[in-house]
Amino acid sequence: VVPALAKVLVQRGESAWFRTAVLSSDAGSSTDLLNEIDKKTSFFNNVEPWKVTFLENLSYVIGRRDQGKQIITLFEIVSKPSLSKTADWKLALVKGLIKGQENTARADAAFKEKLKTISAESGSNIDKAMQDLKQLYSKN
Repeated sequence: VVPALAKVLVQRGESAWFRTAVLSSDAGSSTDLLNEIDKKTSFFNNVEPWKVTFLENLSYVIGRRDQGKQIITLFEIVSKPSLSKTADWKLALVKGLIKGQENTARADAAFKEKLKTISAESGSNIDKAMQDLKQLYSKN
């Protein structure tokens, strides 16, 4: 299923309808899909607004599900050379993940405050924001 969804995303992803259709499935909103498009396509070679939106939305879904392993895997994927060379991909991940995490079960006042601080710093130092998020999730 994941290769088929990756193909649809690459071929038709400019359409918000197709992006939503891909993200509506478990496989289409997983780190497996992100790995697939990174390994088998040139998706991340050029930054396009729809691709940034897709990565932010994917990160939101993963954050909202609040499964630690998926969140850590998401960081590992975005740390790969193909993605880490462009701040746009990192910023999309951070924004989506923070939005997704804001109303999870773990989001008590202290957690929300930490997310807010990380979000504020992401505009000026995305690498530090990512490091702070990794630390936050490695503790939980």
